[in-house]
Amino acid sequence: MITKLTKEQEARFPEFVQKWTAIGLSTEPSDRAKAEQGVNQAYAVFGLSNPKIVWCDSPLSLVTRSILHRVSVRSAVDSAVASAVASVRACVVNSVWAASAVDSVRACVVDSVMASVMASVRASVVNSVMASVFGQHDASWLGLYDFFSIVCSLQNETEKLNGIMIIAKSAGWWLPYKNICWISERHQVVNRNEAGRLHKDLAPAILYPDGFAVFALNGVRMKAEHVLTPAGKIDPAMVLAETNVDVRRELIRKVGIERMLAKLPHKTLHKLDSYELLEVKLSDQVPKAIYLKMINPSIQTFHMEGVPAECTTVEKALNWRNSNWHETPEVLT
Repeated sequence: MITKLTKEQEARFPEFVQKWTAIGLSTEPSDRAKAEQGVNQAYAVFGLSNPKIVWCDSPLSLVTRSILHRVSVRSAVDSAVASAVASVRACVVNSVWAASAVDSVRACVVDSVMASVMASVRASVVNSVMASVFGQHDASWLGLYDFFSIVCSLQNETEKLNGIMIIAKSAGWWLPYKNICWISERHQVVNRNEAGRLHKDLAPAILYPDGFAVFALNGVRMKAEHVLTPAGKIDPAMVLAETNVDVRRELIRKVGIERMLAKLPHKTLHKLDSYELLEVKLSDQVPKAIYLKMINPSIQTFHMEGVPAECTTVEKALNWRNSNWHETPEVLT
């Protein structure tokens, strides 16, 4: 019975964070032979015979090709998968008596891998296609059981997950039905910024072999045209017409405040230190919008916040901003 992790065991946390983050973000071609071995092994645990395995070039292709099959057949497999995972969870919990030991692994390994894989990459793909079994993108929770299996010698307690782990290490998403299993290639491109958020200007942030792509700037999902259009060709009117605040912020960040202002009629009403109060003509309908231009301390770039027309100086704009902190201002970054 494990009641507490040793310092030597805890020292291995980074090893599993690195291992499963690499699995979740891998852009290597799938090892199809290994993945198919994992599928057959998983089906055996589920009490099912080996299925016909159909390879697809992306999760979108996988889901599209499976739509013709009845959902009722899939639900039986879902129950089997859930039962196998629940069984492993119970075995591990029964072997690791102290909840703090499980929580410590979860807090380090699971949360760290989740931040790099699930929260950015997997979430973006899920938003584009229906959910499935996530293969390599199940890295965070599989890392938890892999740690206990290897470091705490709980191989017997976790053996029902071996097939699922093999698939995660070898391929992308998979969609199990009773007699057929679709399985997807991994993404061949994953681009992220220094903070680990999906990001790539002028190209997809995620790209699969069949061309299925996810576009993102600094972790914000974008339309393809927003990303693929060069900054110099983006119309400021289109940017300001964007209703999604996050998307608009990233478009303005891409174009740049100075370039936006260069294309919009404006004048400076007042300056104070690094602040500037501007009157901007957004359109014929909004000829005199007032903005306070300042440095955003969190990302060290200029942004502008809308303030009321009665703010005629930087001081008045700052006072209004400070007294109305609970309101969400219109922000141009």
